[in-house]
Amino acid sequence: MRQIVFTDIHGMFNLFKNLYDSLDITNKDQLIFLGDYIDRGKQSKEVLDFMIGLKEKRVGDIFLLGNHEDMLLNNKELWLYNGGLATIKSFGLDLNNIQIEERYLNFINSLEYYQETENYIFVHAGIQPYYGDWRKEKQWMLWAREEFYNSKVETKKIIIYGHTISKEVRIDDNKIGIDTGGFYYKNLTCAILPYGDNTKINEIEFKNMKGE
Repeated sequence: MRQIVFTDIHGMFNLFKNLYDSLDITNKDQLIFLGDYIDRGKQSKEVLDFMIGLKEKRVGDIFLLGNHEDMLLNNKELWLYNGGLATIKSFGLDLNNIQIEERYLNFINSLEYYQETENYIFVHAGIQPYYGDWRKEKQWMLWAREEFYNSKVETKKIIIYGHTISKEVRIDDNKIGIDTGGFYYKNLTCAILPYGDNTKINEIEFKNMKGE
C-alpha cells in the first residue's frame, strides 16, 4: 500500500498521465491530489474528466481544493486573469460563454480544504502557523506562501503542500512542497509516502516527470 500525492497539474494532462502511468498504481494505493487541476495548461477539461473518473471508480482517494478552483467558483474576474481563459478554451468556450457544465462544477464544489491523518497534513498551499486553530483559517490553505514555509509549525505531523513553485522539492523542517512547476518548468513531481508510525522525511520518495 502506498499514498501517492500529486499537486498543481494546471491543465498539463499529458504530463500528468505520463507520471501517473509510470507508477503502476493499483487499487491498494491511495491517491491524494492537492488542488490546482485547472488553468494555464491547455488540457484542463481532460484533467477534470480524469479526476471525476477516478472519484467514480476508486474508493478512498482524496481530492483537495486549490486556489484556482476557488477562483473559478468565487471570483471569475481574478480567475480569468490567472489562467482561466485556458480552461475556458479547453471546454470549447469563449468569453461570451463561460458556462461550464454542472458535472464539473459539482466536482469542484465537492473538494475539501485539507486532509489530516495520523502522520500527515495534506493541504494545497499551507496552514496558518501562528495562533489558534489552523483548521479554521481556510484562506491560508489556499494562498499561503512565505509566512507558512518560512515559519516553524508546531506539529509532529509532516505537512505536504503545493502552490509555491520550486525547481526541486522543497523540504523545511516538517514541511514538504512538491510543486516543481508542471506548467512553468514542465516538471511534475509526486510524493510516495510510506505507511506506519513515526514516519521520517527521509523515508519519503519522490518521482518526477519532465515534458517538453
